[in-house]
Order: sequence, then structure tokens, then C-alpha cells
Amino acid sequence: DKEVYNICIEKWDADKDGKLTYGEVATVTDLGDAFKGNTKIQSFSELYYFTSLTNLSDDAFNGCTNLATIRIPKALKQIGARAFKDCVTLRQLNLPTNIQAMGAKAFCGCKMMNAIEIPSAITAIEEGTFKDCQQITSIELPIGVKTIGNEAFAGCTRISTFTIKTFHPEKAKIGRASCRERV
Repeated sequence: DKEVYNICIEKWDADKDGKLTYGEVATVTDLGDAFKGNTKIQSFSELYYFTSLTNLSDDAFNGCTNLATIRIPKALKQIGARAFKDCVTLRQLNLPTNIQAMGAKAFCGCKMMNAIEIPSAITAIEEGTFKDCQQITSIELPIGVKTIGNEAFAGCTRISTFTIKTFHPEKAKIGRASCRERV
């Protein structure tokens, strides 16, 4: 994606040679808001090579309405609040197994997202995390999830299977309107 390339060169081309090397992107620890609201971005497969990135900041890709594909680095452990909010063309996201936290409204408004596998290290689905992800048909929460925030899956109108794997379902905290179609 030419737009992604230009942003990466501007932000992280350390030797200013107009090229981005694996060594340069491997040292990036924070994307900040470099991509926030950019409606030109369509694909960011190269993010996978940002191997020092462990935390995707709040609003990192918020409002990137044409972002359809992205590859997440294996080292990522946290996805910030609203990180992918309103990425309406994002269809699928393969999350690394070591993701430990996803912020509130992290995927809110990803209307075309049709599948997501929630990593086993996740213990909470925050408020509005998947709100209005209208194409998701099935959710399976790992055994460690103990809390589902308010409106976590509100507006997910196509969910037909919702599984919560837990040894103690009576101890799970489920927020207000967690799965309602409209609140």
C-alpha cells in the first residue's frame, strides 16, 4: 500500500535513504496516531515486521474506513481502545495467541468483519469491543474470560452461536446490553 509506505518512510526511515529496512521497522515500539483517520490506507501487511511492537496504541487505526487487510505482529500483547474503530471494510483479523488485552471499542463499527478468534489469554471483553460488527456469525470466548463489558457485542445482528467456555459460568460478569441488537 503506497500510503502506508509513505507514512512509514516519513516516520521511521532512520537513515533517511528513502527505504525502510527490516532493521528500521523492527525497532518501532509505538505507532502513535500516524495512521489514525487515514481513509486512503487499504492494506498493511508489513505491520507484521514491526517485531518490537507490543502495544497497539489507542485509536491507532481509528477511522481508517478503507483498511481491508492487516497483519498483526506476533509480539503484540495489547490492542488499545478504539484501535480499529470504524474500520468498516476490515473483514478478518488474525490475532496473535499472546494478546492479553483489547481496549474498549477496539473493533467497534468494523461492519464487514466476519470472523475473529479471541486469544486464550484474554480475561475481559471490554465495553463495546465488538459493537456493530454486523457480519460476525459466531463467537467463542476462551476459558479465561471472566468479564463481558456493556454493549460488548451490541449490534452484532448475525451472531447465531455464542459460546462462553468457563468452569464457573455463575461467576462471569456480563454487562448491560452485552448482546442486544440495539440499545
